[in-house]
Amino acid sequence: MAKKAAAQKGRADLPVSQDTQQRIPTTKSKPSALVDMLPLNAKSKQKQASSVKNLEMQLAEFRFLTAALQDYHLALNLAEPEGNRRQALCLMHDCLEFLFYEILLAKDVDIYSTGQNTIGFDIALNECKKRGISLPLIGYIRTIQKKRGDAKHHGQMPDSKEFELITPAFRIIFSIISYETFGQVLPDELAKNVDPFHLSLYELYRRARGQNWDKALVLGLRALVHKRRAIYRASEDFTTHGLNADDLISVFEGTARLSATPEEKQGISIVAASLRHAAETGQAREAAEETGRLFSELDYISPTIFDLPSARRLTERLYQPKGLRVSGVWSGSTDDQVREILKGAPELVRSFGQPYYMEDEDRYWTWWEFVVFDGFRWHSFHLRDDFSIALEMNLSKEERKQGPDLTGIIVEEFGKAASKVKI
Repeated sequence: MAKKAAAQKGRADLPVSQDTQQRIPTTKSKPSALVDMLPLNAKSKQKQASSVKNLEMQLAEFRFLTAALQDYHLALNLAEPEGNRRQALCLMHDCLEFLFYEILLAKDVDIYSTGQNTIGFDIALNECKKRGISLPLIGYIRTIQKKRGDAKHHGQMPDSKEFELITPAFRIIFSIISYETFGQVLPDELAKNVDPFHLSLYELYRRARGQNWDKALVLGLRALVHKRRAIYRASEDFTTHGLNADDLISVFEGTARLSATPEEKQGISIVAASLRHAAETGQAREAAEETGRLFSELDYISPTIFDLPSARRLTERLYQPKGLRVSGVWSGSTDDQVREILKGAPELVRSFGQPYYMEDEDRYWTWWEFVVFDGFRWHSFHLRDDFSIALEMNLSKEERKQGPDLTGIIVEEFGKAASKVKI
């Protein structure tokens, strides 16, 4: 039987060989981390309960938005294959109608035609138009309105193929409108219930691509700006729908200050200059295609595999995260240089805190998790308690040969971190 370690147990990893550690994939709603598995003390529980209560109280002030969110989830549940398409469409319609009412009330518009009856979907939609409310995919909004009439008043079941197009459009519509109107007031509540704003914008970009390149460029730039803000949890206003391409390029360029590494900061500035040149010379298609490519590449150059604001920075390229947003396999290797550096920097090692711990019947493992930037992308790696390094096994042999010397970079960055510590 393995001896009991003093370290707190970390996440539920699968027991495998001593040279390989494999994590059960983390969930989207709760990134796996040691801190998540520790019991909350009374103060933390009280703070968490207070936070939840405040959110509920805050949302309670928005009666129609609350109803819209309830109908939104019911509609999506009924939109599943085993659900009922006719009922789902009725709820989609009511969801959007309630959302329009909440928007109009926020603008001091009377939504009642009499003391008892509301003005209805059509008038509410037109009132939102008059007040400059962004209404994406207006064709699908009208389709939902028409199909709801067919479903409610004539008992018609919508065609399954057509319904498969309506459902994702409905999700995009609700996400965009709700974030643009209530994102600043209720960011946490919307984040728990609605598709991320930057992903919904990217879906609009994909729909405009090939149809209207000027529109695609604007949508692509908006998706980029809001994705970078989301990655770094930067302050957000969700109001870029009123900006043109030139303004959005400047806003995007301004996000360079959020960058985690010098390479990322320089890269954002270079891309912004390239996009500005393309836009100024009438190359809307080229610029739009570039935004789409960069939207995907941000997952490599930006720290999307971990939460940067909560991570501990050791150097400008080396961080110790509280948890990883990826699952994977880490294979053991030994590097005497790292061992020598860390043996000579006990204060640095103590600052790592308690390592993760896993055991089975006759073995146990302890390790810390780190991430490092190699100049092109972020990598996660494990540092065992004997100071040996375990690298990601998802890198192919070609990537290991042709890419930067990852082990050498890790040695260099630990060396920088150790030099900052006063022993």
